[in-house]
Amino acid sequence: MNSSFTYNHTRFFYPTIADFANGVNGINANTGDPTNYDLQNGRDSSGTSGINGPRWVAKLSGMYALPGGMSAAAFFNAREGVQFNRTIQSPNRTGSLGTINVNIEPQGATHYESYRQVDAHWDKTFRYNARRFSFNIDAFNLLNAAPVLARITRQDASNANFATTILAPRVLRFGLKVNF
Repeated sequence: MNSSFTYNHTRFFYPTIADFANGVNGINANTGDPTNYDLQNGRDSSGTSGINGPRWVAKLSGMYALPGGMSAAAFFNAREGVQFNRTIQSPNRTGSLGTINVNIEPQGATHYESYRQVDAHWDKTFRYNARRFSFNIDAFNLLNAAPVLARITRQDASNANFATTILAPRVLRFGLKVNF
C-alpha cells in the first residue's frame, strides 16, 4: 500500500503595481496592465504550473495478491477544488488598450467542489503450455462521481457559470494479455 498527501500554500507578492503590470521573474510578464493588482497581489495561488491549482492532494493505492493467480488493486485520488476566479469584461478603454477581464472578487475566494475518484483493477493469470495469459478488468471512476471541473468564469456573458468540463463517467475496460 502506498499513500501520499501534499499541501501547498503559495501566494504571489508584487512589490509595486509596475512589477505586477510588467512582470517579475517571468510571472505575469508583459501584460502592461495593473487592473487586477489589488485582487491578485498577496492572494492565494496554487504554486503549481497554473495559478489556479489545488492546495492539497491526497492519494492512496494498494494491491493484494489473491489465491489462484488473481490480484486486486485500488487507487483513491482526492484534491481540493481548483480556484474559480470570476470575472467581468471591461468596456473598451482609452489609449487603444482594448478590454480586459476584471476579477470581481479576490483571487482564490471561490473554489470548485473537491474532487474524489476511486479506480479498481482485477486480474487472473493462467498458463497454457509455454504461454501465460492474463485476463484483467479495470474500473475507472468506480463511484461515478461527476464534479464540475471547469466553468465559464465571465459573469457578464450569456453562458456565465456554464459547466465546460466534468469528470469523465465510469468506464470499464476488459483486457487480455498474452506472454509467449
